[in-house]
Amino acid sequence: MVKKFDNAIACDPSKSVIVSACAGSGKTWLLVARMIRLLLAGAKPSEILALTFTRKAAQEMRDRLYSLLNQFSSMSDETLLDELCKRGLGDAEARALLPQARSLYSRVLASPQSIVIDTFHGWFGRLLNAAPISAEVQPGFSLREDGKRLLEECLDDWWGDLPQDLRAHYDILLKRLGASNTEKFLMGNYGLMKQRGAWVFFVEACQKKGITPIEHFKQFLPRLHLENPLLGMWTAPKARADLEFLVRCFSHSSKQESAFLPQLVKALECMQRGGDVTEVAAVLQPVFLTVDGEPRDNTNRALGAVHDYLEAEGQLHLEPDHIAYKKAWAQAFVEYVAWQAEKEVYELNQAWFAMSERMMAHAAAAKESMRVRDFDDLEIGVSKLMSDYANASYLQARLDAKYKHILVDEFQDTNPLQWQILRSWFEAYGQTKDRPSVFIVGDPKQSIYRFRRADPRLFASAKSFLESEMGAVALDQDTTRRNAPKINAAVNSTFARSQLPPTYEFHEQDTLWEPLSEGLPNAVYSKEGEAALLPLIPYVKEELTPREGNAFDAPITDVNQTVAATQRYVEGQAISKLIHHILATRQVMDEEDGKRFWRNARESDFLLLVKRRRFLPQFERALREADLAYDSSRLGGLLNTLEIDDLIALLTVLLSPRHDLPLAQVLRSPIFDFTEQQMQALSITKANNEQYRSWWDVLQDSHDASIQRAARFLEHWHELAERLPVHDLLDQIYQESDLRFKYAANAKPLARAQVVANLDAFLELSLNQDGGRYPSLGRFIDEINAMRRSDDDETPDEGDVELESEVELAEVDEDSDLSDDDKHKRVRLMTIHGAKGLESPFVIILDANHTVGASDHSGVLLEWSPNDRSPSHLSMYTKASLTSPRIRIREDEELISQNENWNLLYVAMTRAKQGLWISGVAKEPTTNNPTGLDQKSWYARTQFGKLPTVDLAEALSDSVSRQESKGAPKESPISQDTFSIEDFQVEWDSAITTHQEHLAKIESGALAQELAAKALEQAKEEPDPEILEEGTNFHKLLEFITPDSANQNKPAMPSEQELINWLGVDQEQAKKLLSRTQAVLDAPELKRYLTAGEWVQAWNELDIASEQGKSYRMDRLVEFDDHLAILDYKLTIPEVGSEKYEKYRKQLQGYQAELARIRKDKSNKAYLISSFGEIVGPI
Repeated sequence: MVKKFDNAIACDPSKSVIVSACAGSGKTWLLVARMIRLLLAGAKPSEILALTFTRKAAQEMRDRLYSLLNQFSSMSDETLLDELCKRGLGDAEARALLPQARSLYSRVLASPQSIVIDTFHGWFGRLLNAAPISAEVQPGFSLREDGKRLLEECLDDWWGDLPQDLRAHYDILLKRLGASNTEKFLMGNYGLMKQRGAWVFFVEACQKKGITPIEHFKQFLPRLHLENPLLGMWTAPKARADLEFLVRCFSHSSKQESAFLPQLVKALECMQRGGDVTEVAAVLQPVFLTVDGEPRDNTNRALGAVHDYLEAEGQLHLEPDHIAYKKAWAQAFVEYVAWQAEKEVYELNQAWFAMSERMMAHAAAAKESMRVRDFDDLEIGVSKLMSDYANASYLQARLDAKYKHILVDEFQDTNPLQWQILRSWFEAYGQTKDRPSVFIVGDPKQSIYRFRRADPRLFASAKSFLESEMGAVALDQDTTRRNAPKINAAVNSTFARSQLPPTYEFHEQDTLWEPLSEGLPNAVYSKEGEAALLPLIPYVKEELTPREGNAFDAPITDVNQTVAATQRYVEGQAISKLIHHILATRQVMDEEDGKRFWRNARESDFLLLVKRRRFLPQFERALREADLAYDSSRLGGLLNTLEIDDLIALLTVLLSPRHDLPLAQVLRSPIFDFTEQQMQALSITKANNEQYRSWWDVLQDSHDASIQRAARFLEHWHELAERLPVHDLLDQIYQESDLRFKYAANAKPLARAQVVANLDAFLELSLNQDGGRYPSLGRFIDEINAMRRSDDDETPDEGDVELESEVELAEVDEDSDLSDDDKHKRVRLMTIHGAKGLESPFVIILDANHTVGASDHSGVLLEWSPNDRSPSHLSMYTKASLTSPRIRIREDEELISQNENWNLLYVAMTRAKQGLWISGVAKEPTTNNPTGLDQKSWYARTQFGKLPTVDLAEALSDSVSRQESKGAPKESPISQDTFSIEDFQVEWDSAITTHQEHLAKIESGALAQELAAKALEQAKEEPDPEILEEGTNFHKLLEFITPDSANQNKPAMPSEQELINWLGVDQEQAKKLLSRTQAVLDAPELKRYLTAGEWVQAWNELDIASEQGKSYRMDRLVEFDDHLAILDYKLTIPEVGSEKYEKYRKQLQGYQAELARIRKDKSNKAYLISSFGEIVGPI
């Protein structure tokens, strides 16, 4: 019997609720349902705050809400009644609310302030801007999302002049860790920079105790204050006589002990001359301890030869003393090793703390001068702000008193700082009746972002807090709507209590998945779904022939790597056959426009999941060879595709022509398609002629027709780059080089549609990037390269996490020019992290026998209880320096990591709707493990869950016979040798002739001469690039200091120095900018539009979109009681009636038309505002 979830309680606007909801249970549905109930209960849209973690999730929530409200407005009474009852309303109450439910859409749209659906960091930014003085931040800061690049910029000038007092610390790190690990601990994933939030509050907690972090660390080193344990043996009253006796015994001992005689003699000589034991500790230690640090076997007994010697000497009574002396030295060295380890780890952490603290201070000062913050700064700033009760209360009064209902999605992904902020926020309300209702939903089993400091334990902490402090109701939603019964059963049996870690919480799940009876295929899989293991790919070790020659003749082959790669390739081949089998034999239950139906399976129904990216090339190769197109997370987004990399290289050449490396890439690309011989000829010519500084010079002088043609086109585009916006430049390059066709013809058939789509997406990106406001090619290239470099190392070291880029425009635009048919012909190959939140009819988990997480041998040791406001411990560790009691902290971390590995398996399995297959490759067989199965792997865990293993050969033979009965598959209409591209065709002979003449002029150089002459004529009329830059800065500063609805208390005018730091201008430009801006602010006729506060609402830099999707950006929109005013800032306003004035007027009329479509309730007027404080209009 399916457990019933109480939607009435979950959606009740009067209750605070925390829901633990399994995968596929409809968390977003529940959040939107809660919002609708809040609106029906009378909540104003502006009183609702919903927080999630990504812009994509926030947008999905927003889209679902508005779409549903729109549907409500036109539903029949019975349908709407049913929808309201699903959301927890009783029949009578729902009937009474029908008119109100229908009007919700128009009510929300007409509200001056909408529902706030935002990311955590977006909300944090608003909190800091609301109280900049308390938060100790510069008002009007900008947010930098490229944290890695920002850190590099901030520390660029630091390393070259390392302060003297830090050099000793740096040397210690280099000596103990080596250069690579030192870089990781200072700038990489092990750095305190990655733990800045924890560090700030750890330091604060230490200061409250009156100690420093390194003094706190001493408490975890119990031996550190003790003296050298060897001194007890070295300075004992009879130390010299005892050591002499030991030397004598060893000299008459067995061969094993007598081998250590030189070390003992050296130690005795040191003692005789009054030396220190530390001089000989290293040579003396192997006498008594093994390499593992354990006492040698012979320390607790006298060897036979010594016994005979003492007996012959008549000193047999000294044998017990001999044994006791060896045992005492062994014990002293055991304690010495532990003591020495603590000394070394203390020095390491002291150096790490000192270096990191100074680096953070330097980076903070640099960011301050740049007026920028990153995500960590937001979290830390708001955490510090909220830790003060007075600040929290002030912010509520200032910003958040209006929020009566707070909803948080995906709570399992929160980190300690984020929960601390929320908790402080809730606590600041006290027990007053004004406390908001709180709704939190998440699933601790889907917490897989520990590398981003997410802690699933916070869910239990939040649950306890909300229950005790806010009277919240805790609910468990253990019923999925996604997984077919066979898949759900596989999840339940795999996550049986007997094989889960003690601290892992799992509730058995039910499923509401049911097949559509109409058109139901007559097969068991259609009614119940399917879940199975595929046979492990055998381990076959390659036998290498004897090597001939040297490393210059042929590379050295690593047998283990070769076997591993080959196995994954074979696994990919088996998976490809399975996919073809499923395509031939299965149907999928789909839904479109609210109607369910059965259809044939297609490639896009498959989601192939890996834990790590390492073997993606092998899987990709197998898919390609099986004629299966794919989208792979290895491609890294639009900006890292090969075709876009070529275009970025081309733009770089047009900016810096004598940059040989990108020029060589462009020449070899499909744009010019140079041969190896041509490239070699260019290289030889340059090498043999000193007059040529670069390949660009060689190109210009070449008499080869094809090379000369490339030179003319590059020279032509170089000249265009100096005066055209980036989008227009690229558009002309596309047309003149026939670029789309060349790349499509050069691509493999399966990839052609995506290649063309990528080229068009990049062209669109050049237009949309920051509203098209980058005035120069150089700045555009800088920003694009910054996107490409953005936080590549934000993933774990093994690189198995799909990085979710916050720069959404930098992703592959799969919706661009791909036809619906093309979109459905591609399987998806991605990491499990990248698949979070996705679902698919068929899921195949690859490489599942190699999923045991490797323990880190070094890193940051952090102990931060979910209920504490600061960490109780923070230090660095390496395997060699991990001493007790810190070992316990590390063991606790390992348990959390094990739980997260289970979470990854849970997320992977629960993506599947109808079919789930788990595949893997065997490890090298041993006597104890002849099958090569890793008993701790996901494959073994699912095998324990009694998943059947399918006979792939038998299944495939069945699909082959079906395919044969249907006849041979049809050949693709596009072969490898023939290619056509769908596009408009120019049919007019004159247009074709004109275009051909234009290309001929480029190749001959005639066009370059014409353009040069024309440029001279236009130079008198066209604005200087510096003027364009001035206009951009004029807009930025007005946006920065002019109040709007989001922030009515903007900062004062910046100083000249602040402008220089912020905008990168010189002092003269800063003065001019301040003067112009002040003139606008002081103009009496402009005050009502800018600073007087007479408006109902106001927006700076407002984007609106036309029905066709064209984007418009208004400099400022002001709403008054009776009309809307559009303001457009210009440095100067041209004479009324002039060509430029008419251009501006047409632009503003476009704004007015689109605004009138969106806001039919009020008329609108448009004005031009000049930097002299003039206003012209309405236009």
